[in-house]
Amino acid sequence: MLVKWIRCSVPAASRADFHKTQQAWQALAGLPGFVLQVGGWNAQDDSEACILAVWAGKTDYEFFMQHHHDRITGSSGQGKTYDTIIVTFFDVLWHSGDTADWPAAFAGAEYLHITQHTVYPQRESHFLDTQRTIWGPEMGAAGMSAGLVSRLSPPGQRVYLTASAWLTDRPMQQGQNAQAETDVISRAELAVNLEPLWAVTQMRP
Repeated sequence: MLVKWIRCSVPAASRADFHKTQQAWQALAGLPGFVLQVGGWNAQDDSEACILAVWAGKTDYEFFMQHHHDRITGSSGQGKTYDTIIVTFFDVLWHSGDTADWPAAFAGAEYLHITQHTVYPQRESHFLDTQRTIWGPEMGAAGMSAGLVSRLSPPGQRVYLTASAWLTDRPMQQGQNAQAETDVISRAELAVNLEPLWAVTQMRP
């Protein structure tokens, strides 16, 4: 699976328009290979909109870009509502939560917690083992509904993005700080207040 992580700088005067046009992406729900999309405002900087999208694979995403993306963007006029956009792609290594319906868990959350790590080459195996413990199938943290671990695309990169969906604004921190000295060159964290109307999941047959 492929993660598309989007960050847009939105002027205060355009926030309402951006919010409205973001809802046009409900059109994703019927497209082949689409898995989920959630988004909202950076909790530390409400001039930044953050969107996390997941696709079944690169081929599905490229088909969407060639045949659907410009139509949706053009009809909504969203491109006029933000100043800058940064898009980064990651390959999903694994996800946590209900195997059958983890996308719905993301879509129903109130908060998204993002952590991006750059890892020492010789510490990748240990880093990933620790991540599997933190974001394992049982998870065990009250308020957390789903999570995923991904690696910067293309392969060979040592930058990892973890995304977790929460029903509370107090995301789990255990295990993160302990890695700073041994596994991680740098770590950046970001909390997102999710907008329910921006959430999209694939239509069920």
